[in-house]
Amino acid sequence: MNKKSKMGSIKIQFSNIVYLSILFPLLSIFSCVIMSMWLHWDDVTSTHCKVVNYFPSISAAVDKSPEKYIWRIAIGLHSFQRYLIAFAYYHFYQDSLLVAASFFRTLVKFAVAVNLLEITSLILLTYVSSTDNYEFHKWSFIGFILFSFMFMVTTSYLFLKLGRIKQSKKNYFSLRQKMIFLTLKLMFFFLTMYFFVRHNKSCEPGIYSLFALCEYAVVTLNILFHGTALIDFRGVYIEIPINGIQCSTSKHAQNI
Repeated sequence: MNKKSKMGSIKIQFSNIVYLSILFPLLSIFSCVIMSMWLHWDDVTSTHCKVVNYFPSISAAVDKSPEKYIWRIAIGLHSFQRYLIAFAYYHFYQDSLLVAASFFRTLVKFAVAVNLLEITSLILLTYVSSTDNYEFHKWSFIGFILFSFMFMVTTSYLFLKLGRIKQSKKNYFSLRQKMIFLTLKLMFFFLTMYFFVRHNKSCEPGIYSLFALCEYAVVTLNILFHGTALIDFRGVYIEIPINGIQCSTSKHAQNI
């Protein structure tokens, strides 16, 4: 909860920012899928080979109005929180990394960079649809997938270097959740590719729907991975004084 301090400043729990970064894309994507099936069933479930399908792909679900506007607004609203969390992770690792080697310090900067590129790629592919500019949309999507996996792998590895993982229930739980979401995302990503290739090769009824379901799983797991920031930044506040903005951390949050 937000609260006003005795010094005339407002402290906002960082977890509130993380919640917004999760809820905006998660609720909007499934709202768009449901709305597209309700309003544009024939358009969003049709494919080039005209076989029976039951679920739209994400790109089809956010291609019509009003769904595309809901999706674009949600991505726009959540972007500020995502950028803020990316920079918060930079300070998190700088303060927590016990390994002094320059390699790991560089790796921290790399993790932040690919996270920022992931967010930017998501914004670009959202606001430039495949119908507007197919090549630009395609490469933005490829960038989003690559950068998201690079960030997930890098941040999981860095988390192992925090030290005292098994001695800290919070750190150990966060690492375990990250590894679960990363493993599941990899599994569903390969299933997505398999069903996509199979659909284009043989045009079997329902295969494109399996592709769509796996695509939903990949997106959801990506959001959940980023949602582990709720664990990492537990007890962290952003303090907004009367005449400016600064960040502060509770004593509990510093004990990582």
